[in-house]
Amino acid sequence: MCYPALCHQDFAVCALDLLSAFVENLGGSFIILLQSLRPENGAAAVAEFCSVLVYCLADNYADLRQSAFALVGECFKSCPALLASHLDEVFREVPGNLDPVEALVCNNCVWSVGEAVGAYGGAAVQRHLTPSLIAALIELINSREMVRSRFSAYLYPCCC
Repeated sequence: MCYPALCHQDFAVCALDLLSAFVENLGGSFIILLQSLRPENGAAAVAEFCSVLVYCLADNYADLRQSAFALVGECFKSCPALLASHLDEVFREVPGNLDPVEALVCNNCVWSVGEAVGAYGGAAVQRHLTPSLIAALIELINSREMVRSRFSAYLYPCCC
């Protein structure tokens, strides 16, 4: 049985994953695809896409946030112009998604931060790399969950 809210969220996860593949393969041409959805006002289509994507970063459903951060990271990597004016909104959601208990969300969140730095350079994202964010990333690296995860990654092949 599928609960209606969960069905909609799973559908959204699927859509975000498909959009990630589009961005990865189309690169900067993805913006042209978005603009073609509204020939009379392509900028509105781009703005709506970015707004919905940022909204997904704050959703309660971890799978949705995981896919949203994957799409954000892919946009930063393959189509940086798309989210250049939305860095504030994206980085606002980063600290709340650095929980190693939700490892897949956390992983995609951290990866997207790295892609932002690579795409825009240090100067553009420097104000977002606050001392508290850097401290949270360092804490994450040294957390029990991460140490356990790294340790089990080395042991797992030996145990099979």
